[in-house]
Amino acid sequence: MEDAEGCRILEVKGSKKMKPDISQHEYIVVTIQRGEEKGYVVFERVPARDTEGPTSSMTSLDSRSSRNSSINTSVGSCSSVNANDKVTFLTDGKPPLHHETTWTITFQAQDRPEFYVAASIATAIFSCYPEYNLSSTNCYFFVNVFEYMLAKNCKGGVYTKGSVQAGTTRGVKLWTPKLKTGKKEPDIEAELLSQLRTFRACLETKAARAAEVQRKVEERVEERHMMARQVELQQVQEQHMEELGSEREARLKKEEEVERERKEKEREREVRLKKEEEKEREREARLKTEEELEAGRKREEELKRKLEEMERQAALNRAQ
Repeated sequence: MEDAEGCRILEVKGSKKMKPDISQHEYIVVTIQRGEEKGYVVFERVPARDTEGPTSSMTSLDSRSSRNSSINTSVGSCSSVNANDKVTFLTDGKPPLHHETTWTITFQAQDRPEFYVAASIATAIFSCYPEYNLSSTNCYFFVNVFEYMLAKNCKGGVYTKGSVQAGTTRGVKLWTPKLKTGKKEPDIEAELLSQLRTFRACLETKAARAAEVQRKVEERVEERHMMARQVELQQVQEQHMEELGSEREARLKKEEEVERERKEKEREREVRLKKEEEKEREREARLKTEEELEAGRKREEELKRKLEEMERQAALNRAQ
């Protein structure tokens, strides 16, 4: 997991590092989840002078060089300095090295708040208490306020007491909602609500921009799909026209073949009729010839008969 965007809070721990020299440091470990991925974010308060790196009086909370930053013990003078409230996202997905736990708040699946709630609490604390003082607004104070604001604003969390006691000054907790210090206390709950509204507005703006980008991407994708469908439709139409052209050409070719066959048969029929006419003429000529021959034969017979009759008559005449 490379970032905490869109993550839900599974568990929040108040952690304490205890050293033999009695130097102690408290910090918050937030376990987050997005889908199947888990990650860890550390919130802590140190004096601003420690931002350049650990000194001889400060001990690194986690010695792994792969981590983004180190968390240091809070020691120094009792004078107030600017606070350096750190947020460390452990990019290797491993929890920080185990130290003592002062308390744990665990959230069930249906009650898990979004990660920006924890970020808003840390921001509100810094906005209301921007100074670090070893005897008051120190790391104990930061964890104490964080615990209270988390429990108050995130319902459904299951609270479990830790193995060691949270940091105190002379046995009294450093901060409560009704703390009386003789000076006007900042309204941290109002500040938290303001920070929550700011984070929500930022997330909504980002979500709106992401939705707009997604909408434009989908529009472009839809345009590409429409263009692809138009090209495909055009190709189908062209293919259909080609098929229609091929079918029409084949049909015309077949019609031409049928017409050729019809003409061929017509020519054959004409030839056959001509032959039959010629045969009929030949038959008529033969019949005419035969009739003429028969008529000639009959004439010859008639002449012969007449000659014979004339000869008989002549003979009769001679006999008388």
